[in-house]
Amino acid sequence: MADDENERDDDSNEEEESSSDEADEREESEESDESDEPEEEVAAAAEQAKARDEARAKPKAKAADHDEDEEEEAGDHDGAASDVGTLGIERWVQFAFVVFSVVVVFLTDKIATLAWTYFSEPDSNIVLGGAVIIGILTGFGLYRYKKINVLAHDVANELAKVTWPSRQETWYSTVVVIVASVIMASYLGAFDALWSAFTDLIYSYSA
Repeated sequence: MADDENERDDDSNEEEESSSDEADEREESEESDESDEPEEEVAAAAEQAKARDEARAKPKAKAADHDEDEEEEAGDHDGAASDVGTLGIERWVQFAFVVFSVVVVFLTDKIATLAWTYFSEPDSNIVLGGAVIIGILTGFGLYRYKKINVLAHDVANELAKVTWPSRQETWYSTVVVIVASVIMASYLGAFDALWSAFTDLIYSYSA
């Protein structure tokens, strides 16, 4: 009997130990599951944030590339425009010096002819040839003179910045000026006629 009781006690102890071991295993598995869940959530949140950052970065990168392309195109366009503008300004500067040379030729011809008449009959061919030579040398010398050349280019650059009216705007402005001039002339003419008639009437009565 004592042996049977001991065996039952041993069996009950073994069952209790096995049940306690199972309970410990369940608790450990639950704790491991609970500890794994936050790590998985953190990893998923990190992946989502990374995906959002990449999605936001793609449009910004495309916009930056587009802006760089536009800046390069604008730079090329500005460079070409500056080259064309420089050539245009240089052309106008040269034209101004040519006009100045023609003015010098005209003035030199008139002055030389006037001075020559005090002594004798002037030779027009000699006077004109000398005036042409003086005009060409004067214009070329002034064009080669650095300070005058820089001044001429500065003036041309400032004039290039002026916004000139278009052909249509000039036409409209001309029409407005002509119409206003005709209206004012008609008004002044009518006033003058009425005033003349009024003064004539007064003079006729006084006579």
